[in-house]
Amino acid sequence: MEFRVAETPGNSSVEVYPLDAQPYEGEPFDTAKSILEEIDAAVRDEEMYDIAELRPREDLIREVKQIIQDTEHYLPGGRFPVTAVRPFDGSIRITWTTESGSVRLIYAEKASDRYIFYEETEGDTHNYGIVRDVTPLSLAKWLRQS
Repeated sequence: MEFRVAETPGNSSVEVYPLDAQPYEGEPFDTAKSILEEIDAAVRDEEMYDIAELRPREDLIREVKQIIQDTEHYLPGGRFPVTAVRPFDGSIRITWTTESGSVRLIYAEKASDRYIFYEETEGDTHNYGIVRDVTPLSLAKWLRQS
């Protein structure tokens, strides 16, 4: 069995997972390509914005799209959970939902306002938190766990 090793620059932790890992067949999913199309559609749809709401800048849109493209390489089969995209006050919010929880990427103008919010539910247990390390590897980690 072959494994992929992935390391986040500046972070001493290393992720190892099988290259041939595949999601369950029949699960609905999105791909990086479909998410990029959703981003383009959402940021250009005037109905997504309140009156006088800030629009995401083009460089911010490019950055978040690059994160999605790079994250695809760390996901089994390049599959993302079902995705919803919403611009909000100059940021882009992307939410992935699964049966066991959700992951939300908040990509704002200021780097200090960017984060990954995760929420997991198992029986009566409800876990949630925020991760400030917004990288393709950290996003993929939470997407694989949810």
